[in-house]
Amino acid sequence: MRDDMRRASRVSPGRQRAEAGVVLVSCTVILCAVLVLALGSQQQVRQAHVLAANLIERNLALHAAEAALLDAEAAIQSAPEALALDALSDPLRTRAYGELTGNRIQAFRMPHYQIAVVFTSLGGSDYFYRITAKGFGQRDGTRIVLQSDFIWSPFWRGRLAWRELSGG
Repeated sequence: MRDDMRRASRVSPGRQRAEAGVVLVSCTVILCAVLVLALGSQQQVRQAHVLAANLIERNLALHAAEAALLDAEAAIQSAPEALALDALSDPLRTRAYGELTGNRIQAFRMPHYQIAVVFTSLGGSDYFYRITAKGFGQRDGTRIVLQSDFIWSPFWRGRLAWRELSGG
């Protein structure tokens, strides 16, 4: 009986080589599958990084444009009549941030704005302005354009509404 067990436990050298080949092939297939999964996740991480960088860029431009709107509104509140006359005489004039108010910000490229008078009352005490501001990101192609409607009258002063225009 012991001789039978010894014979059964012995494996022929040819069969041992065939089993070693199967292990090698199966390990190679598993390794290739893990490699494909790793490459796929790396691509997802890269796309998420690009998306986050673009969002940061857009937020920089949006904050710069909003700062330009606030700067223009501060300039209007300090001298509404003079700005109305200036805007009526040169409606396409573009002003840099802080040109009228002396305000300063750190930006890659300074935002700028245009002030247009949409409506003026007959007595000259009510002014309805439209401010268009453009803010820029760090990259040349990143820009945001905001537009606000601003009223200055003896009864009410402030922003009526604002909207984002296409980033032109």
